[in-house]
Amino acid sequence: MMRSGKASECRRVHGTALGPLLVDRATQSVLVAGRPVRLTRKEFDLLVLLGARLGETCTRREILGALWSGSDGAARTLEVHLASLRSKVGLFGLIETVRGVGYRMVPLPVQLSGFVER
Repeated sequence: MMRSGKASECRRVHGTALGPLLVDRATQSVLVAGRPVRLTRKEFDLLVLLGARLGETCTRREILGALWSGSDGAARTLEVHLASLRSKVGLFGLIETVRGVGYRMVPLPVQLSGFVER
């Protein structure tokens, strides 16, 4: 299990920690509560894209343009990748659907993290 000091170090050097979620861009790895989560490249890129704009809504068009070269045919693909990402990460409420607009990643309560702040 990863100690909170280690998560802070990783956040500064390589990635982002959000509650129990740790995303390390340098190693393309994701941990949830200290456990590795295997994501496809597109799932990882989607997670990074939403995490980079934490709390902000990313429109479907922005996501499709960034990850699928703006192909309108990829709309269903986005939904499938998003459903798979949500399932694998398993953090209910982490990624919200903004009906008719897109998606946003929201901060999770600290008590879900499993890390004790001292």
